[in-house]
Amino acid sequence: PAGWTNFLQVNNTTAQRCTLAWKRAVAGDSGASFVFTVPVDNNITYQGMISAWRGCITTGSPIDTGAGVTARANASSDTVSYISFDPSQTNAWVVAIGCYNEDLTTAGAIAGTNPSFTNNWDLESATGTDASIFGYSGSSDGAATGARSHSTTSMADAINVGMLFGLVAAPVSDVYSGRGVSRGIGRGIGR
Repeated sequence: PAGWTNFLQVNNTTAQRCTLAWKRAVAGDSGASFVFTVPVDNNITYQGMISAWRGCITTGSPIDTGAGVTARANASSDTVSYISFDPSQTNAWVVAIGCYNEDLTTAGAIAGTNPSFTNNWDLESATGTDASIFGYSGSSDGAATGARSHSTTSMADAINVGMLFGLVAAPVSDVYSGRGVSRGIGRGIGR
C-alpha cells in the first residue's frame, strides 16, 4: 500500500514468495488498519505480519542496507537456514524472519551469539492454508552473524525462506523515554 517501502522480495519456487517492507509509524497509525492486495489471484495462500520497532532513526530508511540484506530460499526441510548478515553499525539490532510453507510447525531457537536471538513471534495459519511466520531479534556489536539456522517441530517438511537484516539506531540524543535516555533499538512486538 501507499507509504510502505519494499526492501526484500524472495521467490522460493512458484509456491512461496516472501516480501519485507517498512513504514514509519505516525500519530494516526495507532489502531489503524492496512490493506494489502495480491496483484494476481492465483489461489496461493497469502499471509502477513506487522511488527512495531522503536528506537530507529526518524528520517531516511531504518533498514541497515550498508552491508546488504540477506535471504536464503531453502528446499523442503524441517530446518530454516539464514545466510550471514554483516551489520554496518557497531551497535546493531539484527532481525531474523523465517517463512515456512506449513502450518503444522513450531519454530525452534536460533543457536549462536552476537546476536543471541529472541523469538518475538511464531504464527501459524489455520489448518489447510499451510504457512508459518517466525520473527527473532537481538543486539549485536556489529560483527557478522555467521550462517544460522533453527529446526522446527514440524509434522511435515516444507520449503522455507530465512531472511536477516538490521535496523539503524537513532543517535542516543534522539531517543528519550521520559526516564532517561534509552539505548539501542527496542524489541519488536508482533500482533
